[in-house]
Amino acid sequence: MYLNKLSILTTIILFVFISNINASYSIERYPSDSSLASISKDLDFLDSNMYVLVKSISTENFDTSGARNQISFINSLIYDLTEQSYNLSKDQADVVAALQAILGFYKLSIIEANKYIDSKDSDDLISSINAFSMGYTSSINLRNIVFRQAN
Repeated sequence: MYLNKLSILTTIILFVFISNINASYSIERYPSDSSLASISKDLDFLDSNMYVLVKSISTENFDTSGARNQISFINSLIYDLTEQSYNLSKDQADVVAALQAILGFYKLSIIEANKYIDSKDSDDLISSINAFSMGYTSSINLRNIVFRQAN
C-alpha cells in the first residue's frame, strides 16, 4: 500500500515537473520567434529601400540631396537591424552571421553609392549595384530558409 501511494505521488511529481519544463521552454522560445519575425519584416523594408536608392541613383539627373537623405535613412535601418541581431540567442548564431553578411553587402553598396554621388564615376555605380545585388540575393535566401521556419 505504501509503495502504491509512493508510486502515485512520484508520478504526479514527475508529471508536474515535466509540465513546468515544457511551459518554460515554450515561454523561452516565443520571444526569439517574434524577434525573427520582426527582423524579417525590417530586412524586407531595408531591401525595398536599398532597391529604391540604387534605382534612383541609376537615373541620369538624380537628386543628390534626396539620395543622401535616403542613404542616411538606410544607415539608420542597418544600425537598427544590427542591434536586433545582437539580441538573438546563441542558438541562432548562424542567423546572426548571415544577417551580418547581408548588412555588410548593403553597407558596401552605400559606400559605393556615396562615391558615385561625389564622383559620377560609372565604376562606382556598378560596384554599388553589384554589392546591392549580392546582399539582396542573400537576403531573399535567408528569409526563405530561416525566417519562414519561424512562422
